[in-house]
Amino acid sequence: MITLNQALFAHLQRRDDPKQGLLDAVQAAVQLERATLPPYLYALYSLDQEKNGVIAELIRSVFMEEMLHVALAANLLNALGGDPRIASFDTVPRYPGPLPGGVEDGVVVHLAPFSDSQLDTFLQIEAPDNVLAFRVAGGEVAGEQPRRTIGQFYRGIRDRIGELADGGVNLFTGDPARQLATALEGVVKVSDVASARAAIDTIVEQGEGTEQSPLEAAAATLPAHYYRFAEIKNGKELIRNPDAHPTDPPEAQFIYGGAPIVFDRDGVLPLPTDPKATSFAEGSVERTRIDAFNQTYSAMLVALQAALTGAPATIFGAVRLMRQMSQQAEEMAALGIGPTFEYGAMVGGRFSYTPPA
Repeated sequence: MITLNQALFAHLQRRDDPKQGLLDAVQAAVQLERATLPPYLYALYSLDQEKNGVIAELIRSVFMEEMLHVALAANLLNALGGDPRIASFDTVPRYPGPLPGGVEDGVVVHLAPFSDSQLDTFLQIEAPDNVLAFRVAGGEVAGEQPRRTIGQFYRGIRDRIGELADGGVNLFTGDPARQLATALEGVVKVSDVASARAAIDTIVEQGEGTEQSPLEAAAATLPAHYYRFAEIKNGKELIRNPDAHPTDPPEAQFIYGGAPIVFDRDGVLPLPTDPKATSFAEGSVERTRIDAFNQTYSAMLVALQAALTGAPATIFGAVRLMRQMSQQAEEMAALGIGPTFEYGAMVGGRFSYTPPA
């Protein structure tokens, strides 16, 4: 489970300048969301699409919604008159390390190929306040009870917005032109309490579902992120329990009993964990590819920063650069594949930020 430091919640209790406390909390939310992107992408890059295509698609779907969450959190911050920071040394996460927000329980997030342990980290990141412990067909109940989760943090932001608005604080002073309203399905333009709550609810429900259902409330068909990862963990799709009655508790309404989701461990490229450019000599093919990947990643962050701070059309450039990163990751991995397809020393992207010249 991810347990956030109480200091992060303290922003929401600031009395001398309550609006600034709210702005600081929402900026922290922006940083939390974008910090999940590199680990999810790196794991995705490592998967053989033929052997682990279902798992790759699940991770890809979570990644795309995490991009939406970055945009929603940034829209909220913009509406409140804040200034989202994406592309700067003080906000770009470093790996290995904790998620932004001072995680208390020592969870260290790595850039690593997909594995059982990396899956456990993803489950910790996405864990709800109350995990709905659904039965695995032919097995035991799966689930755990986390504390002070990311979802709780968002609900704290949601409640604080209502409290301050009810108290007469002029919250929504941001420029409407800075709202991102295109390119990402489900994006919400934030301008008042109702739209702020809608944006927060989308983030929380896509990440962890609700207390009554594992499904994203908006779609009502896809499991939330935690339960998508739990499908991989339990080896089966989460489906409605055909034997459940309407009066049964939420935990009895679904079961991990659908189509098999098989993790083929031979279908994972042995990318290095927490790769370092300095592992290779300057001027070498490997170092050149890593540096090029980092430059593309940095350009993507700059384009994303622009899209979320007044130039929404640049979001399309950010998406193109993400596709370029994927291609570069494939090219780097290919350097470690021998002529008879044996694996040698692999090269992986570092996700290091370099400011534009």
